[in-house]
Amino acid sequence: MLKLYTIFFAAMALQFSSCKQEAPAPSYIKIEEFKLSTNYINEGSSSAKVSDAWIYVNDQLIGAYELPCEIPVSTSGSSKISVVAGIKNTGQVANRQEYPFYKWFDTTVVLNGGSRTILPQISYIDSLNFLWNFDFEGNSIPLTMDENSDTSMYLVKSTADVLEGNGMGEVKVDQQHPLAFLKSNLNLNIPAAVKATFLEMNYACNTETEIGVITYVSNSKIILPIVTLKSTDLKWNKIYIDLSNTLGTYALQGKFEIYCQIHQLSNDILTLRFDNFKIISQK
Repeated sequence: MLKLYTIFFAAMALQFSSCKQEAPAPSYIKIEEFKLSTNYINEGSSSAKVSDAWIYVNDQLIGAYELPCEIPVSTSGSSKISVVAGIKNTGQVANRQEYPFYKWFDTTVVLNGGSRTILPQISYIDSLNFLWNFDFEGNSIPLTMDENSDTSMYLVKSTADVLEGNGMGEVKVDQQHPLAFLKSNLNLNIPAAVKATFLEMNYACNTETEIGVITYVSNSKIILPIVTLKSTDLKWNKIYIDLSNTLGTYALQGKFEIYCQIHQLSNDILTLRFDNFKIISQK
């Protein structure tokens, strides 16, 4: 009887062993950065700050991941991979989104285990209006003094502090000049139907800087702060500032400007630098 039980359990073990299948080796997608290409004449600088990758596999969203990332993918075989550039909307860590003005990057890869590195190469979508595109390479000043300001913006050329190209804008405040309030004087039309509108810009500062919109109601100036930039210790950063809701509130007024403001609250000399202003709206 003992021999019979032994033969029975051995047969059952052999059956279960033959039914067990090894799990396929996992595949990984690795993304370190995005590369933006532009038509410089119409679209300006190719500077970008993509913080996240929104990843789709065979048109199904599998998640948004902070860069650089390496993520497991359960799909195997030839697969369509779509990657969308993600930003921190208006610089807010808690407000991450797909940037609507960059094209998706599509590719096809064979997933059969191991890691696949993807370098998404992106460009602006076609249906955009570049309402303002200023690169500081000429001799004009994009921001001028408001009547309450006691300092102005200066062009700085060909120094090691310039981000790219040959020029940048610089603003300084000190004890003798404690307030900088500068505005664009563009008199831009507010996009109709509250279309998505962003201000893109590169900046470096060692102080807090307020950025916002000026519009007019019954000939009265309305100042609408949007974001306060934190100090970057004069290291260059890029931000995508969403103007859509602010402009939508005053859509019937028709015109707007951009402003920046710095208050000198200590004995230090405070510095703000700008490059590559863009105001972009959907058509």
